[in-house]
Amino acid sequence: MARPDRGRGDRGSILLAFGIDAWWEGRQERVEEHALLSRLQGELAEAESHLQEWRENQRGVADAGREILANTELSRRPTVPADSIGKLIWKATFNWDADPPTGVVSSAIATGRISLIADSDLREALVLWPRSWTSGVLRRASPGTTTGA
Repeated sequence: MARPDRGRGDRGSILLAFGIDAWWEGRQERVEEHALLSRLQGELAEAESHLQEWRENQRGVADAGREILANTELSRRPTVPADSIGKLIWKATFNWDADPPTGVVSSAIATGRISLIADSDLREALVLWPRSWTSGVLRRASPGTTTGA
């Protein structure tokens, strides 16, 4: 004859095993989240550096354009030698690359690993950031707007 408390013990053991398994899975996800956040931090630091360099290059383009215009006014005598105007025109028309690294965030989005990030606001910002900086650059560069410099 089976003892009535044995069934409860078996059910308790099973529930305990499920609880331990859920705890372990949650712990593993937090470890993976930490690793992903660490990689994202590195990529975002690199992107910040890249975009800062791009911004400085854009300032140089604007400065060159202003200098060209200042030296082509009919009422003023040019202050820049004629051979330097060509260099200024090249600088003013050079198309600087404004494409920061997005491999880690793109991979996390494509594979669904972005869901490992517990902070929903951070997740949303990471999903939007590659497009948001591009639209922000284009918006600031539109005629009649400032560059935010």
